[in-house]
Amino acid sequence: MEKLGEFLSKFAGIIIGALVGIILIATELKDAILNLIIIAACAYLGKYIQQNGKELKIKIKNLIEKW
Repeated sequence: MEKLGEFLSKFAGIIIGALVGIILIATELKDAILNLIIIAACAYLGKYIQQNGKELKIKIKNLIEKW
């Protein structure tokens, strides 16, 4: 019984991750989560562009001039 507890404490993260993955696949929540990740990435990109607009324009201009 002690070895089982040791095994579970050592691999608890892997077991929980696998169970979450199985649940996501079974309930097709993976599409919703993927959409949320895309929305979050686009929001972060928009924030970055808004805060660093001038520097970004200079970088893009220099990149175009190199080509």
